[in-house]
Amino acid sequence: MSDSDFPYPVWNPAASVIDVVADWGLGSLRPTADLDEALRQPFSVAAIPALCTEPDIWCYMPTITADILRRFDLVLVSDPEYFDPVRIDHWCAGLGLKNYRVVTSGQWADRPLPAHFSYRPYLLRPFLFRNQVQSHWTKNKPYLFDVLLGARRPHRDYVMLALDQTGLLERSIVTYRDCFPGAVITDQNTEFQDLFPSTTLKWPYVSDHLDPAWEVTDRINNQISLIAPWEIYRRTWYSIVCETLSTGSGFFLSEKTIKAMYCHRVFVVFGPPGYLAWLRSHGFATFDGIIDESYDQEPRDAYRFRKAMAQVMQLAWFEQPNDVYTWAQPRLDQNYCRLHEIETARIRDLAHTVKNSVSGHWR
Repeated sequence: MSDSDFPYPVWNPAASVIDVVADWGLGSLRPTADLDEALRQPFSVAAIPALCTEPDIWCYMPTITADILRRFDLVLVSDPEYFDPVRIDHWCAGLGLKNYRVVTSGQWADRPLPAHFSYRPYLLRPFLFRNQVQSHWTKNKPYLFDVLLGARRPHRDYVMLALDQTGLLERSIVTYRDCFPGAVITDQNTEFQDLFPSTTLKWPYVSDHLDPAWEVTDRINNQISLIAPWEIYRRTWYSIVCETLSTGSGFFLSEKTIKAMYCHRVFVVFGPPGYLAWLRSHGFATFDGIIDESYDQEPRDAYRFRKAMAQVMQLAWFEQPNDVYTWAQPRLDQNYCRLHEIETARIRDLAHTVKNSVSGHWR
């Protein structure tokens, strides 16, 4: 199936923010920012970000209105985050859309996605586009873990406090900066601080031994998260992944886990309960057998993180990390290949969804 067989331009007004046409696996179509051109086609299609008419959303576009969207025969909606499908459906209904399809980055353990929703890990496509594989293998690495924490959140506070208390902070390359958007400060931050009464949270924080030349760019902003930190990987053995979500029943595959898998890293995850099981259900391999991954099934956040930190300590105790990687190599290769398989399937499946939705117009 060739997506160029759809003969009409697709209105793609938010391409500078999120290229919805490309996100739907339709990159070779002719997107247009010309509303009139799109609407005068025999079958009109709009491609927009989810919730983009709501002022409190990061992709708010006041030029996109319900009156405009109701004129289209089909509206393709992309959610690059993990908004609740119920909220997106209510939004679409409130706009009065007569025919729409949604693609989202989130999945939930307690409910399936509606039939008109499709899942894809949004950040996989831009990450694969921006990165090429490099070798970071050396027999001797001076530090144990890379811990690149991003914006402040409760589970990241926990990791910082635990690393400091256990003495692993100085044996790792750690960044916990205050320049990233998306910070979440709740009562759980205080709860976790109370678990470490003799340790004060170090935030913002950058390891003294982090050479600026190892950074992926001189400009530190949230865009660096999509670039693999090869120089840091060349100096550390393992990754501590503090995912975007850390509690509840939602699953969101962010660039944090994608980086570790793409770059053939052994990792421990601080995320929501069942996250590792969710990865395995999508064809990825984890590292049970060398560490105890039963922490993944602990429903209580503080207990799960304590058990995960015990596995960080387990990795730290191994005298021969090279042996760990020899054992893990088939799983590391599987994860790398699976990322590419998922991206290929995403392009195929979403294009097929659109083809079915415009039946009679796809030549």
